[in-house]
This record gives sequence, structure tokens and C-alpha cells, in this order.
Amino acid sequence: MVRAGPLYCLCLAAAPAPTCAASPFDHVTFNGLVIAAQSTAMASDYLDGAIHDPHAFVEVANGSADFESATRQRALGPSYRTAQFPAQCKRMIRLCLLLLLLPGLAQAACRQALSLALDVSSSVDDSEYQLQIEGVIAALNAPTVQQILFLQPEAPITLHVFEWSGPVNHTIIVPWTPITGPADLARITAQLRAHERATKAPNTAIGSAMLAGFAYLEQQPDCWMRTLDVSGDGETNTGPLPEEIGDDLRPEGVIVNGLVVGSGNFFGDRVSRQSLEDLRDYYLENVIRGPGSFVEVALDYDDYAATMERKLLRELAAQILGQTSDTGGSNG
Repeated sequence: MVRAGPLYCLCLAAAPAPTCAASPFDHVTFNGLVIAAQSTAMASDYLDGAIHDPHAFVEVANGSADFESATRQRALGPSYRTAQFPAQCKRMIRLCLLLLLLPGLAQAACRQALSLALDVSSSVDDSEYQLQIEGVIAALNAPTVQQILFLQPEAPITLHVFEWSGPVNHTIIVPWTPITGPADLARITAQLRAHERATKAPNTAIGSAMLAGFAYLEQQPDCWMRTLDVSGDGETNTGPLPEEIGDDLRPEGVIVNGLVVGSGNFFGDRVSRQSLEDLRDYYLENVIRGPGSFVEVALDYDDYAATMERKLLRELAAQILGQTSDTGGSNG
């Protein structure tokens, strides 16, 4: 990827009618919360704060050389920046962030290939399966997610969805589909709703699902980023162990993130809560791969849609806020 150079954006609040203007200013500041363009987690903070909260302010680091100073500024909290900027300038902030992307995106056929791997093993009953599918639909159609999906149709995000259970049980729900606008997303939504659950195996083979996901992502070599998202509600009990799948089997630059699902009832069932924490730790230690990889936690399948939306914002925003460097490619 290519560093885009100085960020020349400043929102002005002094005019009688709030306006946004260009100015040689190295940071975009937006009242209340400071975000440094450093990591996937901070990208999520930006989306959760600056887009939704008109009283937030945003600190945008100009490439990796500015990460340290921007992080120190962020740690100082809201008192560090006192200028007040209008809510109308949020659009300008997003435009400025997009300008950081353009040099790298111009060289990519797509800016991100994202494969969603959904657990449909026997531990997932029919009602939970439906909540999972509807959760993916709701997350993809959330307004904040759509803003990123539709950001640059010339270098689209390409989506793929498959379900998994046993070692050989992998069924494609949505084949690789570039999302250039609402029509593409509507088609993906229809495919998800029309899909009939494949035969579920009685066991859970996360390692096999990872290998299948790697093979699918190999079909998208020209994308700027490639991400596999593995959802599940249990540990591996058959097939290759995730921890035995070395980086030699992971395609170059592919990131593996996780979404773990609990059984709920945490206020009265300490065992249930501990089980979810153990599953989260299992994914952290054995499943996720690559720089910036993470695990999101859903308390149960009723919580799946909100968790999937949060995870998508982190994954999709990573290539907006956390991927500026001097050379092309992702770190493996």
C-alpha cells in the first residue's frame, strides 16, 4: 500500500453557517474522542464514536511515522483538543480518510476479500441457525456497515459466505460477490434468506473450516486485504487441530478473526460464563492469525446480530484506518 501524504482537512465552525474547508492541517479533530489511525480496534472506536456521536473528535495519524505521537495525544483524552467543530463536518472527515486510501486502492482489483465461515454443527439448533443467518443479514445491512461497503465501487469489497461443521462439511451460501452498491447487497441478502441448511455433522472441525477458508481466499489473489472470519460455539473435536495449522498453510497476508457464541444465562450460571471465556481464550490462542486479528464475543445467538455488526465494522474499517505504509501488500 502507498502512503497518501499529508492530510489537508479542517472543519471550520466559526462561519455563521457551519462549513468544511481545506487547510494544511495534519489532523482532523472532532470534539470529544481522539482516535489515532493505528489499529483495527481504533478503527472500530472511530466508527462507534465519530460517526454516531456529534460530540466526538477524531485524531487521524498521517501514516505509521505519526502513530506514536498520535497515540500519546489520544491518551491525553478530550481535554487535549478544545476546538468545537460542527456535526456537518463528519462527512468531511470520512472524505479525508478516503483520500488516504485512494493511492493504494487504485492498484487493487478489490480492496478486501472477506469470507464468513458459519458454524452449523449439531450444537447449533434450528432456531439458533436462523438467528445466525438473520444476524449476518442485519449486520450487512446496518447503515454504518453499508457506508463502508459502498465507499468505493471501483475497488469493491468482495464477500463470500460458507457454512461448516465436520471435516468435509463445507457448503457455500454466497459465492464471491463484489459489493458495488445496494443491488449487490440485496442479492446477497436474498441468497442468505433462500438458503436451506446443509446436513449438519455431529462434530466440530474448526481446523478443517480454516483450511477450506484458505482455499476460498486463494481464489481472490488481487485483493488489497484478505480476511477469514470463523464463527463458532465450541472447540474442535475432530479433524486437524487449529493450532497445528502452521503459517505455511495460510495464504500470504490472510487475516483470521473469530466470533464466539455463548449459551447466555450469565447472571445465574457462572459455569456458562466461564465456558464462554474459555472458548474466547481458545480462539485467541489457537484460531486467529495475522497482525491485528481479534475475537468478538456474542453472549448467545440473540446477541449474534449486534456482535456480527461490531465485528464487520472492525474488519472492514481496518483497511481504511490501519493500513497505511510505504510498500504494497499485507503482512503475513
